[in-house]
Amino acid sequence: MGGAGLAESAGKLPALQALIEVGERLPTLPAVAVEILDLTRDPDVVVEELAYALGKDSVLAAKLLRLANSSLFRRGEPVTTLVDAAVRLGLQTVKLMTLSFTLADVIPRSATARFDYTAYWRRSLVTTVAARSLARLSKSAYEDEAFVCGLLSHIGELVLAETAPARWADATSRNGGRPPGPALQRELLGLDHMEAAALLLQSWDLPEVIWRSVRHHGAPDDVPGDAPEAVRELARILDMATEVASFIGGPGDGRQLAKVQALGRRYFGVSSAETDAFVVALEGGIVETAMLLNTRLPAVESYDFLLERARRQLLAVSLDTVADLQASTLRAQELERRNSELLDSIQRDPLTSLPNRGGFDQFLREAIDARVARRDASSLGLLMLDVDEFKRLNDRHGHPVGDEVLRAVARSIRAGLRADSLAARYGGDEFGVVVPGVDLAGLESVAERIRIRIGEKPVEVDGERIAVSVTVGGALLRTVRTQRAARTLLARADDCLYQAKRAGRNCSVCREIPPV
Repeated sequence: MGGAGLAESAGKLPALQALIEVGERLPTLPAVAVEILDLTRDPDVVVEELAYALGKDSVLAAKLLRLANSSLFRRGEPVTTLVDAAVRLGLQTVKLMTLSFTLADVIPRSATARFDYTAYWRRSLVTTVAARSLARLSKSAYEDEAFVCGLLSHIGELVLAETAPARWADATSRNGGRPPGPALQRELLGLDHMEAAALLLQSWDLPEVIWRSVRHHGAPDDVPGDAPEAVRELARILDMATEVASFIGGPGDGRQLAKVQALGRRYFGVSSAETDAFVVALEGGIVETAMLLNTRLPAVESYDFLLERARRQLLAVSLDTVADLQASTLRAQELERRNSELLDSIQRDPLTSLPNRGGFDQFLREAIDARVARRDASSLGLLMLDVDEFKRLNDRHGHPVGDEVLRAVARSIRAGLRADSLAARYGGDEFGVVVPGVDLAGLESVAERIRIRIGEKPVEVDGERIAVSVTVGGALLRTVRTQRAARTLLARADDCLYQAKRAGRNCSVCREIPPV
């Protein structure tokens, strides 16, 4: 729809030509970035050509190497060469991330009297990480597009502030000093920031799926019927990611959390507890991506604390209703019961009934704290398990069968553990197990016992017996000295997991690592 996007907004903003000029005033893409984008369009390009082009820009090369080794992409051993980085990321990812890093470098960073660039970047950063993480959570095929769309989702605010500074200032003032919402933008400026962003991105000749998704993310249900299905999918991802950014950037408001939870249920079928765990898990990725995009983050409360405060607000609202029906003693009992249930639900995976990532992280953190404080001198082992060929199983038999496989695996893992160990659903088809007080032989025995038990119990669905196997990686610390032990254990167990996968799957590899 080449010029149609421009035509449909013509006349809405008297300074429409100025909007295009804003894009023209921004620096053009560096020659290296243009060369890389051209190479990625060539179906016959070889990875060595791409690595050679990347090597011409040391800053861009360093960012892509860091990205390939980040938690967003890392699997197995760290990559140290541009060729390996390009192989791990793939041509599409290299293309979209080159575009992201380059655009990030051409937009100012500090706040001015006209526009608060600092707040803009923080909001864009959280939206970016939340969008890519939501794409992964929903098993979307557009994780990298979600990253780029998240980065550009608020650029329309910058455009409106540049093209109509007086009216933008008036709208900001009428909204209590905060960026005005779409309705107020349309009232005072003639179009909203999503329309403005789409016009600018179109003028930059970005792919249609990018600018259309940004254009419609405020109302995914209004995506035109002729738009690619990817646009509707990305618009929903962006809509929820934007609300997540509003929650994280705010004071931990209960009503905003409820809005995020409602979108999670509506768009992706996830429970409130799963949404809360998703928000908490964003914290590390946001810090990591801030470094990649050279964005300074403010000192803020932990996401756990923000969620707890918002949940208390929601709980208080619900208890106001209960107060009309019950005596004060019953009201206090109800509050205690709900708090207990809420704490349990936020740390438990509803599908498998195992602790979730949040519960796993807390158990591991407490185990390490006890050893660092010398309250416990025993060793600490950690296992990471992946269900073999789970995506293929899902594609062949459907998600309900996949869910039953995950439940069966969870039961087998739990049955093979001592009372002092903890098994958790780490994410997707990956499970984590913390095993205190074992030596390497003991950890290997636990890994093999779990693996064999799972393999001996096929899942029966509609009379069909489906064989299931897992691959296991494990790491053991005989001595825990610092808080870095958690990250080290996870990284080494992950390395062993992928070593086991390279060995053919349905096996286990465990290693003892030096004290940390």
